[in-house]
Amino acid sequence: MATSRDIHEVVSMLSSDKAKTREDGVKLLNTCLEGERSITFCRFLSQNTALLKLDDIPHAETWPFLVKILLQRVSLEVSGSKRPMPKQTFAKTLRVAKTLRVVIQRAEETKFPGVLFPLLSMAKTLFTHVLDILSNTPGFQSEYGTILRHLLEIREYRLQMRKRTYSSLVLLYIERAEAGFCGKNNVQHSQKEEAFRYILTLQSLLENPPGDFPDDLREEIVNGLIHIFSSVREEGKLSRKLIECVNTFLLKDGPNIGSLSLEIHNAVQQFVFRCWLTTHDKNLKEILSSYGRLQLNLTRGSSESSSLVEQLLDVVTRELDLGSSSSSASWCDSTKDDKFGTLNSYQNSLVELAAHVLYRAVVNTTRPSLSEKRARRQHIASRLVEALTEGKWLWCAAFGCLVRTYCTRINKDLLIYWFEAICTNFQRLLEDANRRRSYDGLLWTLRSLQGLCSGLLLSDASMDISKSSVSSRELDRGWQLIWSSLIHGLATFSSMNVIVDSVLVLLGSIISSNHINVGILPQEVWDHQLFRHIPSEPALYFIACYFSRMGCQGNLQDDLHLRRNLLRAVCGPLSWKGRLTLNARMVQLLPAAAFSLCVGFTSSLPLPQEHLPIPSEWNVCEVVNDVVKMDDIELERKFGFFECSVEVLTRVCSNSGKISSCRVPDGVQLPLVLRDPLLNDMEMYLLSITPEDSEKGPFSDILMGCALLCHFMHGSYITRKGKGSSSFFLKACQYLLESLDYAAETVLKSISDFQRLGPLGFGLDFNEKSSLIMSLRSLISSPVFSNRKDQNLLATSYDAVFHSLENLLRSFAKVYEEYTEHPWNTQSGTVPLKSLALDSPEAGRIVDMDLDLPEDSKEIDLMTAGGKGVPS
Repeated sequence: MATSRDIHEVVSMLSSDKAKTREDGVKLLNTCLEGERSITFCRFLSQNTALLKLDDIPHAETWPFLVKILLQRVSLEVSGSKRPMPKQTFAKTLRVAKTLRVVIQRAEETKFPGVLFPLLSMAKTLFTHVLDILSNTPGFQSEYGTILRHLLEIREYRLQMRKRTYSSLVLLYIERAEAGFCGKNNVQHSQKEEAFRYILTLQSLLENPPGDFPDDLREEIVNGLIHIFSSVREEGKLSRKLIECVNTFLLKDGPNIGSLSLEIHNAVQQFVFRCWLTTHDKNLKEILSSYGRLQLNLTRGSSESSSLVEQLLDVVTRELDLGSSSSSASWCDSTKDDKFGTLNSYQNSLVELAAHVLYRAVVNTTRPSLSEKRARRQHIASRLVEALTEGKWLWCAAFGCLVRTYCTRINKDLLIYWFEAICTNFQRLLEDANRRRSYDGLLWTLRSLQGLCSGLLLSDASMDISKSSVSSRELDRGWQLIWSSLIHGLATFSSMNVIVDSVLVLLGSIISSNHINVGILPQEVWDHQLFRHIPSEPALYFIACYFSRMGCQGNLQDDLHLRRNLLRAVCGPLSWKGRLTLNARMVQLLPAAAFSLCVGFTSSLPLPQEHLPIPSEWNVCEVVNDVVKMDDIELERKFGFFECSVEVLTRVCSNSGKISSCRVPDGVQLPLVLRDPLLNDMEMYLLSITPEDSEKGPFSDILMGCALLCHFMHGSYITRKGKGSSSFFLKACQYLLESLDYAAETVLKSISDFQRLGPLGFGLDFNEKSSLIMSLRSLISSPVFSNRKDQNLLATSYDAVFHSLENLLRSFAKVYEEYTEHPWNTQSGTVPLKSLALDSPEAGRIVDMDLDLPEDSKEIDLMTAGGKGVPS
């Protein structure tokens, strides 16, 4: 157990005037920071740091004071030694620098709730110290580079850095980075490793500036990067990291540098396009792909954009041809079954870039002669048609991304031209896929057709097909051909789940368009195993679309038998313990499918666009190999702010809060002889779920179950409106109340024991995409709570249900409050989870007036209680 005496002994030794005593103090501190002893030692310092008031000066038993002592020791050794520093002195000082790095890391790892930034009062001093030491002693780069990167990652710390300090650090690292690109072939391996570390830290500096880049620094950075690239001779770790630096700078400040981005491109283009076509390093290719996309956005509308598009088009077409020569699984590291239909990281980046390049090629923003422009566009369009008709899968993937991203901005005649080419060869594509047992091209063709369906059939009024040179009847014949081919070929690839899912989504969208004659499907279609077991999202979507469009399926008795079997497949798994995993889409799709079977409509349960099944490669919120891909916010941060073209700014349609036009029709009227028994069956399935069963499952599943029940209750209310409350409705309402009360009680119990937070979903992955947040969002957005105009839905239980939901939300608020403000018991051994720190716009916000004041102004630090400040 660490005590105050232990801390003071370390501080006393470090503060000694005798070099030997200071050296022993460093050794003692290192001992305290290692092994089991470090747990109590660090917790003792963190607890005392948390008790500091805003205007308190840190005392000897806090992290800021310990860091300050170590900074003084390093500065003393460096300033007091000769130049160059003797080896013995250098070794001793380096040990102090290593200890300083460990102390800073431990301070961040063991911080207490209420003090999110324990070293905030020392941040400005730390950055200045790092600059002073690195300027005079390059040999400390390894330790101080790590310290600098660690501090830069924390926004509140880097905002404390002076502009002068930041500019000096950037220029210092640019100068040192040139050492690894001196143009000599006999550069030592150690020099290259040192240069790599300099470039790594330079990238961190460019990615994390303390505000806007100063104007004079922008030009210095560009000149430095150009000068370094003039010495690049070979592909390798150094050049790859340098391209990442360029990408980081363009991403962070590209729109502000104007024509300087073209100067960068002129310097790097030879290396970029040579390596792109010759390297086998997929990571380097992905970095180069990101570079191409960034430059495309930055040069939009400039006189040089046409040349860049031509350069990228040449590379992209070669890469798409090369990638299409092998299956998608062969590009990946896992088995074919695991990876079929998915894109690895580089393929995904290439497809997105290809879509952008193809769009810029067919809709050229420059002003060449009319004949030249038309010839170039026809050439690219014809090249794309050739690849689509040959079933080149990576071309098809790029085309699907092109249609999905730029459909509203591409001439409809061109979309129809591509669509007709696919239709003409669609039957052959099906036959070739079955003959060769290679389904990559077919899969991506289906996904591309889904994008065309949204653009040509399910579009809004601004995309009127009647303005096209192709008649609507001819277009419908093409979709009718695709419908018939897929229905008749469904049995052929019924064992390929990915193919079947894409087929069902496409067929459902075609039905929703109400443009073709669907007809009654034969019984063998419904006999497929995909409709007899736990349903997938695409199967539910297809069922909802089809049965809300089609009325009786021939004989009433046969129709009842068919619908009952399908209803059993849809609702039956709800009563099987642990057999069905609910998510936000399933919560929407299950009721939609069930009510379309029972009553022939789903108008009470519209399907928002975000709930339509789409390829996971285009869903930026997907989790792949336990790594969360970019979410919408990150994607917008990376590329979205460049999208300021006239077409985007004037686009009327918006996805936020709008029900998709891709929704099922209002429905058909089923006879009572079908409606009543089917509704009774559905209610029996739902009532077979008891609250006791649900309470044994994960907490997020309880909330998802409540959300699902709300959707069914709303559908039942609409169906039986004017006929009074059914027994199902009353029991479901009681079940909803019990589940909400149980959930609120469970959350409140965690206040007395924070170890219970993990099972509730407050894990290391706690964020807006976590299962707990997603399930709570689904519950609150369900029709019962979001449609306030339907207050009669819950009748007398309306107030009780809303009261239960309010109690649940209050319990969550109470947990957050207790977790972030309650003093921690140091005897419990509980270490707070970093991921649970609230990122409130008001909490922990630091304002450094030095960022906005003139260079010679008096320094002012303003900070809230998120950190503990002391005078500089």
